[in-house]
Amino acid sequence: MPVQLAPALLFGLGARIFLEKLTRHDAEPSFQDDLLVGVWQGVGLSYAMRNSDYSIPAFAVVAVKLLVDFNLAHDFTKCITTVLAISVAFVCTDVLSQILDSPAASESREREREKGKEREKEREREKEREKGVRRLREKERAKLKGKGRELPGQEQNINQFLPIPIPHNTTSDITSIDTNSSLLSSLRYKTPLERDIAALRARASLADSERRRYKEEKKWALSMGNTERAAQMSWQVKRYTALMRSFTREADQKLIEGWSWLSL
Repeated sequence: MPVQLAPALLFGLGARIFLEKLTRHDAEPSFQDDLLVGVWQGVGLSYAMRNSDYSIPAFAVVAVKLLVDFNLAHDFTKCITTVLAISVAFVCTDVLSQILDSPAASESREREREKGKEREKEREREKEREKGVRRLREKERAKLKGKGRELPGQEQNINQFLPIPIPHNTTSDITSIDTNSSLLSSLRYKTPLERDIAALRARASLADSERRRYKEEKKWALSMGNTERAAQMSWQVKRYTALMRSFTREADQKLIEGWSWLSL
């Protein structure tokens, strides 16, 4: 953190005046002493102006000291010298403080430090994202294997966990499941209606799996503060929710039609 100009000058000039008082033995202060005291007071006023809580007391103290010195010494020249020194020191300190207290180089270094911190945070978020993706992959594989519903194209869909672009081939995999799909090979001995219902149920199941996957990734994106990614995942959740409900509703309708036909 850079040192401010006014406090440094105030401390240095105060130490100089204090040492001058200790080393000088003559009672009458010289013109240089009056000038130095005036400069010190001007620096103090400039610093007080930057701190509004002390500005009024500082001006009051300086005015009272000038009044007391003039009443005691009745030296008009000393009073004018002190006032001029205060004014010049006040203006010069204020101008120099504006230039030196916030230098462009210091601001540039501060910006570089902030950028470095942001890059470090971004790398940490990227590592956390990769860990989260690996956990989601393992979790999805375990779910699919446990339920015995792992499809030929499912491994490729699970690996498509990159943030951008969002994979779009899952819908084609879902709609490609029909009565002739290898997934339904064990159902060939059933009626055509049962095979249609089974195909729709399989589509709904795959859509539900994708919906849950995108829902988990949305939660992870929100925890990482990636709102854009979370919005994309929210749209995918709605998309596959609609597909799942559509396939389920169509399968239920076919089931009702089958029961109606059997009851005739």
